[in-house]
Order: sequence, then C-alpha cells, then structure tokens
Amino acid sequence: MAKTFSERPLWQRIIMIVGWIAVGLIFFVLYLAMTSDPEPGSDDYLAQLQSMADYRQELINAGDTCGLATAAAGVMMERSQESGVDRYEFAEVISRMEMRCTAAWMEFGELSPPSGLTDDRTRRASDATEICRSVAYARKELAKSFMPVIDGDERPSVLVELRREVDGAVRVAQQCTEARDALLEEGM
Repeated sequence: MAKTFSERPLWQRIIMIVGWIAVGLIFFVLYLAMTSDPEPGSDDYLAQLQSMADYRQELINAGDTCGLATAAAGVMMERSQESGVDRYEFAEVISRMEMRCTAAWMEFGELSPPSGLTDDRTRRASDATEICRSVAYARKELAKSFMPVIDGDERPSVLVELRREVDGAVRVAQQCTEARDALLEEGM
C-alpha cells in the first residue's frame, strides 16, 4: 500500500515538492512562450498581423449592409427636410435599414477572433467585435424609433428621443471604427 505524503520520509517529501515545482515551472515557461508576442519580423508575427487584417476586413464586411442602409436612411432624411419625401418610400428605406442591421447584428454574434493569436490580440479582436455589434444593434433600434415619426408623431418628446438615439448611434459607430483600426496597430 502506498504511503500518504505525510507518512513518507522528509527527504522523499522534499524531492516530491521540488519535482512539483519543476513541473509547474516548465508549464509556466511553456505558457509564457505560447502567449507572448512573437518576434517582430518572424513568420509567426507576420501571420498574426495578417490574421488581424483579415479579421478587421470580416468586421467591415459584416457591418457593410447595415452601414449602407443607414446611409440611405440619412440621405432620405436630408431630402425630407429639404423638400419632403413620400412617407411610404421613407418607411420602406427605414424598414430595410432595420432588417439589414438586424442581420448584421446577428452576423457579428457569429464572428470570433482567429485562432493562434496572443491573448492580448484575441481580447482586442473580441472587444472590436462587441463594439461593432453594438453599432448594428443601435442602428436597428434607431430604425424602430424612426417609424413613429414617419407615421406622423412629431411630438417634441419623440423627436428629442430620436435625436438622442441618432447621436448615440453615431458615437458608437466611431468607437467601432477606432476599435477596428486598432487591430492593425503595431503596438498591440
């Protein structure tokens, strides 16, 4: 029958402890080697930069349809202030914006950072994804908020809330652009 740790002689306990520490140190060094930045200029480093550039493009592609639909709604809104527009046409543009931004929001939810990145790069890519996903959500909600105004509800409280949502969507969109662009920064 095997002896418990405390039943063993002192010299065996010391050897066991030293062995555990050695194994722990080996795993710690391996962990550091796997999670630290590769040497600039190395193939691994260049591969990570390419992965980040590719992922940034995935984020741009995921948000494109929502962004284009939002731009179309913005053009329609400007036209409505200048000369008035057909409310049915405006409602159709806003409805497309809501559908496309909902689809983009769902697509962002399915994206995940490329494998093989350092922990810091993975975190940055995840953060950028969540920020950009929140843009699609804000725009989707903004589209819903437009409908009462298109239907003729132009009470000041409704217009103030709509303006607040527009400002919030613009602010979050800027954060998404900054987070996406940060994926390509050298000092990640």
